[in-house]
Amino acid sequence: INIDSSIDIENTLIPPLILQPFIENSIWHGVAKKEENGHINIKIDKNDTMIHCIVDDNGVGREKIFNTKQHKSSLGLKITKNRLDIINRLKKVNGSIELFDKTEGLRVEVKLPLELRF
Repeated sequence: INIDSSIDIENTLIPPLILQPFIENSIWHGVAKKEENGHINIKIDKNDTMIHCIVDDNGVGREKIFNTKQHKSSLGLKITKNRLDIINRLKKVNGSIELFDKTEGLRVEVKLPLELRF
């Protein structure tokens, strides 16, 4: 886990469990399915008025999972997108969730409005 030093971790608020579905998917559907060791990198940095969260793994990737009969649509992704839609409407921002398929693994980028406790 790498958090940019410009972020005040004691004062910066991130909605509860907003990254959990992506980290869980990286574990269960990505690196756990690999024969060799897998890695999950979590990076959080700040860009003006937004927090940029990245969950990047070197797991088997979505294409391999999609090609099995075990795959189900991610309920966690749908719920998180709905939560982000609500945040966007309430705060009048353009937060986003983007998924990038890699040769090995998946990269998820979540952009949230910067919110400070005080």
